[in-house]
Amino acid sequence: MNGMGGSFERNTQTPGFVNMGLKGYISSGIRRVVPKDENVLNRRYLYYALQTDNVKQSILRYSSGQTIVHSSKSIPHLEIPLPSLSEQKRIVEILEKVDTLHKKRQEADELSSRMMSAIFCNMFNDYLYGKNITGIIMLGEAIRIKRPLVDPRKKEFQHLPHINGEVIESKTSKLLKYNTVAEEKLISSKFVFEKSDVLYNKIRPYLCKATIPGFRGLCSADMYPVTPQTDFVLPEYLLWLLLSDKFTAYAVQCSTRARMPKLNRKELFAFRTSLPSLTEQKKFAEYIQKLEKIKEKQQESKKDLDNLFNSLMQKIFE
Repeated sequence: MNGMGGSFERNTQTPGFVNMGLKGYISSGIRRVVPKDENVLNRRYLYYALQTDNVKQSILRYSSGQTIVHSSKSIPHLEIPLPSLSEQKRIVEILEKVDTLHKKRQEADELSSRMMSAIFCNMFNDYLYGKNITGIIMLGEAIRIKRPLVDPRKKEFQHLPHINGEVIESKTSKLLKYNTVAEEKLISSKFVFEKSDVLYNKIRPYLCKATIPGFRGLCSADMYPVTPQTDFVLPEYLLWLLLSDKFTAYAVQCSTRARMPKLNRKELFAFRTSLPSLTEQKKFAEYIQKLEKIKEKQQESKKDLDNLFNSLMQKIFE
């Protein structure tokens, strides 16, 4: 750190993500960056400084592929602004207040997802575990997998989103950042899905990944685009049935026989369950839709906080 007396110590523990501000960069080992004199450089100020774009770009200049090299030589030469210690502490206080708000929004988002699962269990556990049997059916009687496999290289599909298991959060149904077919330059066959289909990741079912996309797109052949027969089951109910502990335990048991854990179509259709009435399912769907609106507002608030934090970082450390 030019003129600041910064030092670093190499952590020889298991390689992983650098955790002192170098988030997202993988090195051959973890570097622990500490000030030589905390009467000159505040440790938390250093933490935030190391997350700025300027520092990250400097680190990339010493990188090769995805592995940072020579970081032991590059880190001491990184430059960051160095105001007075009292100003550093004031800056840290401001950034940590925004950071704390961001974490609270994240916790609220996670709580909303847990509430969806809790509501489902509270309303329908008796159906799942045979205490309120109104007629056992096999799931294949209430769903279809009929979407075609298509060539993603065709022009008509290039603009569509591509969804695979990696962009679905485990157990919550939340969609993470995804790309279009064109951006991913896909060449192998993919399923078309429609906005009300339930996408279920059949590989490694213990990961518990499923979602209702809400838009048309293409999905990996490692997923089932499941179309609910709405005379029997609504998409919202089907989604949380597939995410339930009961179904997941069944899917895991069925998939252990294969080298790569995978739930095949026959086993998916063979799952036996008792379905609640459409009236009960609609009531559940209404709860879910209200929670989704709350989550959307939480996400907007979280995005605003992200923008505020990034703006502050840019102004402080430019």
